[in-house]
Amino acid sequence: MTATVKANKLTGQALLDHVDNGDLNGMSKTEQCLTAGYVRDNGKAAYTEFYTELLNAKTEAGLIQSSNGLSDGELWYDNLSATQQELYDAIEEGCPEFQKLSTDDCDTFMSELEDIGITTASEFSDAYYGQQDGWKPEADFAEQFCNDLSSIDLEDTLFYAAIDWQKVWDHQLSYDFSTIEFDGATYFFRNN
Repeated sequence: MTATVKANKLTGQALLDHVDNGDLNGMSKTEQCLTAGYVRDNGKAAYTEFYTELLNAKTEAGLIQSSNGLSDGELWYDNLSATQQELYDAIEEGCPEFQKLSTDDCDTFMSELEDIGITTASEFSDAYYGQQDGWKPEADFAEQFCNDLSSIDLEDTLFYAAIDWQKVWDHQLSYDFSTIEFDGATYFFRNN
């Protein structure tokens, strides 16, 4: 389903009605966010702003009590669907550095995951292969991947020094893996 983005952001009862209709029509939270007008400059869903406004609308309508001193991060997490909470928990378990990120950064990463077809915790756990830092992450990943698969220690073989690991990535592994460049690291996910 292609989301049609509204020029003006929906608020209050109009936003509540929009979300209820989206749930009934099987729209994803990303589609609901975009079609309600909550879009970042890069065209991605502005989840934090969307969920904050949704929380305000629910509070105004008397559907929930005020935040009672919860932090922005706790409010953000509480407003995620159960599936999104499970996905975030899986991300945090696999990538502990996410505990230090802002809710905007977490939204961005979850949106990037959705772009490559990962929307649930089980999909994340099945696909996540690892991350690499540095200036040649794809080559480093290719080398690590091949070493993990090999029953012999490649570093002890004569041809090891002649391997162009970037070419291994470009011509072999790039078809089987998707990457997300985020917060100074490259994350690798096995394609289904």
